[in-house]
Amino acid sequence: MAMLAVVSLAIYTMFSNSVKIWQRIHMSIPVEDVDIFFEKFTSDIKNSMKFKTIGFSGKEESLGFAAPVYSARMDKRTVGEIRYTFNPYSGKVKREIRDYSQAYLGEEKAAQELLTSVKEFKIRYYTYDVEKKEYIWQNEWQGEGLPLAVKVEIEIKNDNEQAEIYARTVSIPVGG
Repeated sequence: MAMLAVVSLAIYTMFSNSVKIWQRIHMSIPVEDVDIFFEKFTSDIKNSMKFKTIGFSGKEESLGFAAPVYSARMDKRTVGEIRYTFNPYSGKVKREIRDYSQAYLGEEKAAQELLTSVKEFKIRYYTYDVEKKEYIWQNEWQGEGLPLAVKVEIEIKNDNEQAEIYARTVSIPVGG
Protein backbone atom coordinates (compact mmCIF):
# COMPACT_ATOMS: atom_id res chain seq x y z
CA MET A 1 0.00 0.00 0.00
CA ALA A 2 2.82 2.37 0.88
CA MET A 3 4.50 1.67 -2.45
CA LEU A 4 1.22 2.39 -4.31
CA ALA A 5 0.83 5.69 -2.42
CA VAL A 6 4.37 6.81 -3.35
CA VAL A 7 3.89 5.89 -7.03
CA SER A 8 0.47 7.59 -7.12
CA LEU A 9 1.93 10.76 -5.57
CA ALA A 10 4.75 10.80 -8.14
CA ILE A 11 2.30 10.36 -11.03
CA TYR A 12 -0.02 13.07 -9.66
CA THR A 13 2.91 15.50 -9.27
CA MET A 14 4.08 14.79 -12.82
CA PHE A 15 0.61 15.39 -14.32
CA SER A 16 0.05 18.48 -12.19
CA ASN A 17 3.33 20.02 -13.33
CA SER A 18 2.59 19.08 -16.95
CA VAL A 19 -0.77 20.86 -16.81
CA LYS A 20 0.83 23.98 -15.30
CA ILE A 21 3.51 24.03 -18.02
CA TRP A 22 0.88 23.56 -20.74
CA GLN A 23 -1.22 26.42 -19.34
CA ARG A 24 1.80 28.69 -19.17
CA ILE A 25 2.84 27.94 -22.76
CA HIS A 26 -0.65 28.60 -24.11
CA MET A 27 -1.30 31.67 -21.97
CA SER A 28 -1.91 34.85 -23.92
CA ILE A 29 0.69 37.50 -23.18
CA PRO A 30 -0.57 40.96 -24.19
CA VAL A 31 2.92 42.46 -24.40
CA GLU A 32 3.93 40.04 -27.14
CA ASP A 33 0.71 40.66 -29.09
CA VAL A 34 1.22 44.43 -28.82
CA ASP A 35 4.86 44.10 -29.95
CA ILE A 36 3.80 42.11 -33.01
CA PHE A 37 1.08 44.69 -33.77
CA PHE A 38 3.56 47.57 -33.48
CA GLU A 39 6.04 45.82 -35.79
CA LYS A 40 3.38 45.33 -38.51
CA PHE A 41 2.02 48.83 -38.01
CA THR A 42 5.48 50.42 -38.16
CA SER A 43 6.41 48.51 -41.31
CA ASP A 44 3.13 49.43 -43.02
CA ILE A 45 3.31 53.13 -42.09
CA LYS A 46 6.96 53.47 -43.14
CA ASN A 47 6.02 51.97 -46.54
CA SER A 48 3.01 54.26 -47.02
CA MET A 49 3.02 56.44 -50.11
CA LYS A 50 1.18 59.24 -51.80
CA PHE A 51 -1.20 57.76 -54.35
CA LYS A 52 -3.87 59.86 -55.97
CA THR A 53 -6.74 57.34 -56.04
CA ILE A 54 -6.04 55.84 -52.60
CA GLY A 55 -5.68 58.76 -50.26
CA PHE A 56 -4.57 58.82 -46.64
CA SER A 57 -7.63 58.78 -44.37
CA GLY A 58 -7.25 58.98 -40.64
CA LYS A 59 -9.63 59.16 -37.73
CA GLU A 60 -9.15 58.49 -34.04
CA GLU A 61 -10.08 54.79 -34.31
CA SER A 62 -9.27 53.98 -37.96
CA LEU A 63 -6.58 54.60 -40.53
CA GLY A 64 -6.26 53.83 -44.24
CA PHE A 65 -3.43 54.52 -46.69
CA ALA A 66 -1.75 53.39 -49.90
CA ALA A 67 1.21 51.03 -49.61
CA PRO A 68 2.84 48.16 -51.52
CA VAL A 69 0.84 44.95 -50.98
CA TYR A 70 0.84 41.43 -52.41
CA SER A 71 -1.96 40.80 -54.91
CA ALA A 72 -3.05 37.17 -55.24
CA ARG A 73 -5.04 38.12 -58.35
CA MET A 74 -1.91 39.38 -60.16
CA ASP A 75 0.54 37.12 -58.25
CA LYS A 76 2.91 40.02 -57.51
CA ARG A 77 3.39 43.08 -55.33
CA THR A 78 1.43 46.13 -56.36
CA VAL A 79 -0.04 49.28 -54.87
CA GLY A 80 -2.95 48.67 -52.57
CA GLU A 81 -4.72 49.91 -49.47
CA ILE A 82 -3.99 48.95 -45.87
CA ARG A 83 -6.65 49.77 -43.30
CA TYR A 84 -6.49 49.52 -39.50
CA THR A 85 -9.76 49.70 -37.58
CA PHE A 86 -10.75 49.44 -33.94
CA ASN A 87 -14.17 48.22 -32.82
CA PRO A 88 -14.80 49.53 -29.28
CA TYR A 89 -17.68 47.08 -28.72
CA SER A 90 -15.67 43.93 -29.43
CA GLY A 91 -12.34 45.38 -28.24
CA LYS A 92 -10.57 44.18 -31.40
CA VAL A 93 -8.09 45.88 -33.72
CA LYS A 94 -8.20 44.60 -37.30
CA ARG A 95 -5.96 45.00 -40.34
CA GLU A 96 -7.35 44.76 -43.85
CA ILE A 97 -5.24 44.61 -47.00
CA ARG A 98 -6.71 45.17 -50.46
CA ASP A 99 -4.84 45.38 -53.75
CA TYR A 100 -5.58 48.29 -56.09
CA SER A 101 -8.33 46.50 -58.03
CA GLN A 102 -10.12 45.50 -54.83
CA ALA A 103 -9.81 49.02 -53.42
CA TYR A 104 -10.95 50.59 -56.72
CA LEU A 105 -13.98 48.29 -56.99
CA GLY A 106 -14.80 48.71 -53.29
CA GLU A 107 -14.51 44.98 -52.63
CA GLU A 108 -14.40 43.92 -49.01
CA LYS A 109 -11.64 41.61 -47.88
CA ALA A 110 -11.53 39.51 -44.73
CA ALA A 111 -9.80 41.46 -41.99
CA GLN A 112 -7.08 39.96 -39.81
CA GLU A 113 -7.52 40.38 -36.05
CA LEU A 114 -4.28 41.72 -34.61
CA LEU A 115 -5.30 42.60 -31.06
CA THR A 116 -8.10 41.57 -28.72
CA SER A 117 -9.08 42.75 -25.23
CA VAL A 118 -8.35 46.34 -26.22
CA LYS A 119 -10.01 48.83 -23.90
CA GLU A 120 -8.98 51.99 -25.74
CA PHE A 121 -7.27 52.68 -29.09
CA LYS A 122 -6.33 56.16 -30.29
CA ILE A 123 -4.47 57.35 -33.37
CA ARG A 124 -2.99 60.86 -33.63
CA TYR A 125 -1.51 62.61 -36.68
CA TYR A 126 1.50 64.95 -36.56
CA THR A 127 1.57 67.84 -38.99
CA TYR A 128 2.73 71.39 -39.49
CA ASP A 129 0.01 74.04 -39.05
CA VAL A 130 0.78 76.83 -41.52
CA GLU A 131 -1.55 79.33 -39.82
CA LYS A 132 -0.12 78.83 -36.33
CA LYS A 133 3.38 78.19 -37.69
CA GLU A 134 3.92 75.24 -35.37
CA TYR A 135 3.84 71.45 -35.33
CA ILE A 136 0.68 69.96 -33.83
CA TRP A 137 -1.00 66.61 -33.14
CA GLN A 138 -4.47 66.15 -34.67
CA ASN A 139 -7.15 63.62 -33.72
CA GLU A 140 -8.28 63.36 -37.33
CA TRP A 141 -6.28 63.69 -40.54
CA GLN A 142 -7.73 66.47 -42.66
CA GLY A 143 -4.81 67.41 -44.86
CA GLU A 144 -3.75 66.45 -48.34
CA GLY A 145 -0.93 63.96 -48.68
CA LEU A 146 0.53 62.27 -45.62
CA PRO A 147 1.16 63.45 -42.05
CA LEU A 148 4.74 63.70 -40.77
CA ALA A 149 4.13 60.99 -38.15
CA VAL A 150 1.43 58.79 -36.65
CA LYS A 151 1.09 57.99 -32.94
CA VAL A 152 -0.85 54.97 -31.67
CA GLU A 153 -1.92 54.61 -28.03
CA ILE A 154 -3.34 51.26 -26.91
CA GLU A 155 -4.86 50.36 -23.56
CA ILE A 156 -5.08 46.59 -23.02
CA LYS A 157 -7.03 44.74 -20.33
CA ASN A 158 -4.83 42.03 -18.83
CA ASP A 159 -5.96 38.83 -17.07
CA ASN A 160 -6.31 40.70 -13.75
CA GLU A 161 -8.61 43.29 -15.40
CA GLN A 162 -5.92 45.92 -14.92
CA ALA A 163 -5.16 48.22 -17.84
CA GLU A 164 -1.74 48.50 -19.41
CA ILE A 165 -1.01 51.41 -21.77
CA TYR A 166 1.35 51.14 -24.76
CA ALA A 167 2.25 53.81 -27.29
CA ARG A 168 4.40 54.16 -30.37
CA THR A 169 5.14 57.08 -32.66
CA VAL A 170 6.13 56.26 -36.23
CA SER A 171 7.52 58.88 -38.58
CA ILE A 172 6.52 58.73 -42.24
CA PRO A 173 9.55 59.19 -44.51
CA VAL A 174 7.54 60.73 -47.38
CA GLY A 175 5.13 62.63 -45.11
CA GLY A 176 4.59 66.33 -45.11
